[in-house]
Amino acid sequence: MGTLPGVYLNDEEGAEILASYTTIYLREEIQAEAIAKNIGAYARFLDLAAEVSGDWINYSKLASDSEIPKETIRRFYSILEETLIAFRIPSFHPKKSKRRVSHRDRVLFFDLGVRNAVLGVHRSELSATEKGRLFEQWFLLQCLYFSRAQKKDWKLMSYRSEGGAEVDLIIDVGKKYLAIECKYGKTVSEQQARGLRSFEEISDKPVEKWMVYQGESVQAFSEGERAIPFKQFLLAELPKY
Repeated sequence: MGTLPGVYLNDEEGAEILASYTTIYLREEIQAEAIAKNIGAYARFLDLAAEVSGDWINYSKLASDSEIPKETIRRFYSILEETLIAFRIPSFHPKKSKRRVSHRDRVLFFDLGVRNAVLGVHRSELSATEKGRLFEQWFLLQCLYFSRAQKKDWKLMSYRSEGGAEVDLIIDVGKKYLAIECKYGKTVSEQQARGLRSFEEISDKPVEKWMVYQGESVQAFSEGERAIPFKQFLLAELPKY
């Protein structure tokens, strides 16, 4: 159902509220904004943007899949950001390393219940893979909202090397980076720290390496990575910075 208070606290009518919100606001009012800027195909784009929420954006592929010009897709994303429907997580650009990294950004819907309602799956049982994707996006949003609520001067980014090593979230807290991998499972292993180690190799600051997951214990790995229950990280660790 997402985290909108009026939906989250309404067990009986939450799904209907989400459906109405996506129809009246996202598909009609925001579409009117798109039309005012002389750009069409908004409804088709909205479905696609919801589907790839949280992914690294490949504008060329989106343009091919939707048959919408690439620059139009860029403008549509700008509308979602201007209306606070979506947030952009830029890619990390190393200052010193010559290693090539992806320059693609990620864009997340502000609420996952809204994202699911756009796709018409807010009443459906989701697969484990989809739950994993949504958990990652939910966690990123919690960090983003915490940063804004506490008026932190943080920069949130994601990292992806040309070789495919990834870190879900990089938080620049000033003197160091917090590098965070989100794992939906209840267990984690040292092999899952590949992306964290790849990022540390090209970082220009000290790095704290974290894996947040749905297990119950805190673990330490051989190269300084720590695994921690996601609630403990959000409630006890993140507020320290």
